[in-house]
Amino acid sequence: MFGVETFLSMLFVKCHTRQEQVYLVVGMAILTVCCLAICKFTLGMSEAAMDTEVSSGDIQRDVYQIGFYGYLVVGISGLLALVFAFMGVLNLIRLLTNTGLDDPDEGW
Repeated sequence: MFGVETFLSMLFVKCHTRQEQVYLVVGMAILTVCCLAICKFTLGMSEAAMDTEVSSGDIQRDVYQIGFYGYLVVGISGLLALVFAFMGVLNLIRLLTNTGLDDPDEGW
């Protein structure tokens, strides 16, 4: 429950200036690209591990574990990339429509 509340509060955070909004959009774009690069790297690593044929059973098990953890990292990084992309697009829309700034008189 704490994670859901934290995620929702992150979505509806309001920046104090336009400069903070630009930093937020650029930062989310950088994080999205980093997550996608991690996805590409670990996907290649896990596919290479799955294509490896080893005669020993213990080593083969280790290779399959590497492949499994690679796919797990791809899933987590992909999910984070989606969240960061959503945050970036949402704040880009706020920036372009001149909304989403913190109003000291406004209460939640």
